[in-house]
Amino acid sequence: MKFSFLIVFFSLALYSNAQIATDTAKCYKYYDSLFTAKGVYNMTNGMHKIIMTVRYREDSSITRVCREGMIRVENNRFIAPLLIKNSKGVYEKAIKKADPNAFVKYGIPMDTIIHNGRSQTYISESGALVNLFVIDVLKK
Repeated sequence: MKFSFLIVFFSLALYSNAQIATDTAKCYKYYDSLFTAKGVYNMTNGMHKIIMTVRYREDSSITRVCREGMIRVENNRFIAPLLIKNSKGVYEKAIKKADPNAFVKYGIPMDTIIHNGRSQTYISESGALVNLFVIDVLKK
């Protein structure tokens, strides 16, 4: 069950026309340090706004993407589908998937639990590193 959930959950929209949440070159570092510095409120069940950060290698450089989205949370776990906000402000189901073989290759357990308002780092089919930050539980 966990495996099938993760395949559905990580249908990542890495290349869709989505709205940029912040400076893409600094997105992951910005949110990671922000969540570390401020902390988070307790996670509640229901739909939550997220920031999805994506880092992938393109030729000899690293490309960074930052997207806004929404996802359902139940019992401190992400529940599919992941919705990504497009350039028109409409939320659409993400289309790319996580690569379960990459988790085996690197010895990383694939988990959907939320730690301190954020996901573990996931690896997409294309080798991108993906993190989800639950922005609406960030302390003010």
